[in-house]
Amino acid sequence: MSEPNKHTVPVHYWMCSATVYHCLAGKVAEGVSTAVVNVIFTTKEEKILSKDLTQAQRGAQQTMLERVGPKIAIDVVDVVFNSFTHLGFVSPVEFLGTTLEELEKSLAEGLAAASQALQ
Repeated sequence: MSEPNKHTVPVHYWMCSATVYHCLAGKVAEGVSTAVVNVIFTTKEEKILSKDLTQAQRGAQQTMLERVGPKIAIDVVDVVFNSFTHLGFVSPVEFLGTTLEELEKSLAEGLAAASQALQ
């Protein structure tokens, strides 16, 4: 059996549903729109701390920015958490439904692609 690493050590998985209030960049006076997004994050303990809320908020903002794409500039006005659901205490390998070897291969391929894109 292999040594435990960050991909095989169990953590608590959470899903957060959040409403992101946003507007076109610099146009808050013209109106604010909303979008509901879901974010998955992990904690070491079965509780959500302030730093975890910050992580969930940043994740919601990032999801919103990815959703609208790079051609549309928006300002995030607020993020309101709707709910948090505990998904389980499992390792990343178990959560993703893969093997350690497949996960490490996928990560290596992703790093190689990112490195090539930067050149």
